[in-house]
Amino acid sequence: MSKIIEEKLKVEQELRIAEEKYRNLFENAPEGIYETTQDGKFRTANPKLAKILGYESPEELIESVKDISTSLYVDPTERRRFKTILEKVGRVEGFETQFRRKDGKIIWVSLSARVLKDERTGAIYYEGTCEDITEKKQMQAQIFHAQKLEALGTLTGGIAHDFNNILTIIKGYATILASKMEDGDFRKVYVDQILQASEKAYGLIRDLLAFSRKQPIKLEPVDLPSEIKRIEKLLRRLLPESIELEINSFEDGLVVMADKTQISQILFNLTTNARDAMPDGGKLTVNVLRRRLDSIFVKDEKPRTKDAYAIIEVSDTGCGIEENVLPRIFDPFFTTKEPGKGTGLGLASVYGTVKQHGGYVTVKSTVGKGTTFRIYLPLVDIKFVYEEREDIPVKGGSEKILVVEDDSIVRSFVKEALETHGYTVFEAKDGEEALKVLLSDKDIRLVITDIVMPKKGGIMLYREATELRKDTKFLFVSGYPDQNMDFPAMDHRYNFLSKPLSYYELLSKVRELLDECFRLRD
Repeated sequence: MSKIIEEKLKVEQELRIAEEKYRNLFENAPEGIYETTQDGKFRTANPKLAKILGYESPEELIESVKDISTSLYVDPTERRRFKTILEKVGRVEGFETQFRRKDGKIIWVSLSARVLKDERTGAIYYEGTCEDITEKKQMQAQIFHAQKLEALGTLTGGIAHDFNNILTIIKGYATILASKMEDGDFRKVYVDQILQASEKAYGLIRDLLAFSRKQPIKLEPVDLPSEIKRIEKLLRRLLPESIELEINSFEDGLVVMADKTQISQILFNLTTNARDAMPDGGKLTVNVLRRRLDSIFVKDEKPRTKDAYAIIEVSDTGCGIEENVLPRIFDPFFTTKEPGKGTGLGLASVYGTVKQHGGYVTVKSTVGKGTTFRIYLPLVDIKFVYEEREDIPVKGGSEKILVVEDDSIVRSFVKEALETHGYTVFEAKDGEEALKVLLSDKDIRLVITDIVMPKKGGIMLYREATELRKDTKFLFVSGYPDQNMDFPAMDHRYNFLSKPLSYYELLSKVRELLDECFRLRD
């Protein structure tokens, strides 16, 4: 008899130990653990689940939540879908849905559960786990957003390239036509309207290219405080008298490698946005400062924490941006303005330009209080030297030039522009044809070539031609230079023109390269 009692006591002790282990696991589990009835009441809940849902204790959670579908689920129909799957299959794993916490905050959760039957009462109930995946969902959204912007960038870059060819023709021939008209010609007004419209179209294309990060940039040392001071008057002209502008530079010598024109465009776009956000007046503040980036900067980027950055901080006291709008503000063609009031490309181009400069852009906004944009650009240890450049009048010449372009109308425009100024022009529709022309005439001094062409592109043409003709200069043109394009080992920044080609810019660059060619020969 004593042996039976000993065995019974031993079993009871083992059960108590097992229960204690289960209780410890239940109480200290890293995931929420629960049991619920079919009609949506909690039977049990552990401390982690109470914490996830914002309650002080499991007891408070069980007492407060009388119906899970209406108290927790943001969308009650999700609870019905969850039950349908559970009762049909017997278990559910990784069911993602949104819950509303006690404090009203909405979170994402992942639910797993199985169907069980109470042995004593025979009632069906659900046992499962709950994991807070809000941060994971936010990261996924950021990655998806970055991928979407990349895809849009590729699309817009391709569209912009095609439009630049069309604009080259419109703008080019309109300029030639205007140059051949007398001052009193009444038709000159119409030509001027065409030129103005083409400039506006080019502005849109430039913004598209900036967003897609395919806008050609000419990097040079830029002292940010000096540059922003230089364009201060232009910024003031964008603002009505009801808006106060304050510019502060907290440190001198903040030099970055940048394209001055595009840095100015960033500030013009942000200033215009701030102006529209303050229709009744307010204050716009531009701060320029230095900072080393924190390790937690933006979750979808991994900046090097040791690097120093110059920051352009643009803050307004306007109406602010709604929280649900913030994730979309850098999308091209997205705008909250009335139809006809904006293209939706301003902030998209800001984003693209900053990324193209190796920087970062962040935004913080509070509805009714204002918005702050911060542009982060990597600092360089280069001494800044300001140089003034004089405008040189356009001159012609009599040299022989080869124009290589697969678009026949663009090719005809370049040919006519050059011939009008005395040059002898040869044509080729691709690199293969161009090589034959170069072999047939050794007096050709300059080749103007598109970069992307069928059969043989401009870069391959350059490599093969320079093996034959060491003294021939090349001028590359394109709707955009792909950032991964394998340029020849030369300073291509001074031998590249972007489309749409400007009549006077083309002629100036041609003369500059030919004069350089003569200096090298001397």
